[in-house]
Amino acid sequence: MKLLCTLLLGTFCLFVFSATAQAQEASPAFKAEALTATRQLAAFIALDDARQLPVRRLTQLRLTQEAEARQLYANDPDMLQKKLTAIGQDYTQQLGTVLTAAQYQRYEGLLPARCPMQ
Repeated sequence: MKLLCTLLLGTFCLFVFSATAQAQEASPAFKAEALTATRQLAAFIALDDARQLPVRRLTQLRLTQEAEARQLYANDPDMLQKKLTAIGQDYTQQLGTVLTAAQYQRYEGLLPARCPMQ
């Protein structure tokens, strides 16, 4: 389970860090990253077909916001970290409105703060 959690977090971070500031929300690269991240998340939280599109849109929005924050706060690491934390919290809150209670509980179990391998 620790390895699985580490693998999921590492993969998600890879997608987040590979997002470029020039990529727009509608760009094919961002759509592909959001699709891949959503598919991986779907496997861990048993995401049904009806919720995949809204989760993918939220993931794409999060990637866009994080890329913009990295560009805006490239010279201010403290502010960047605060902004990324706020974006992550907002994403988690929005997922709570889309996912079922059981799916959201599984998602919370994958969050870095609860992962034993940080």
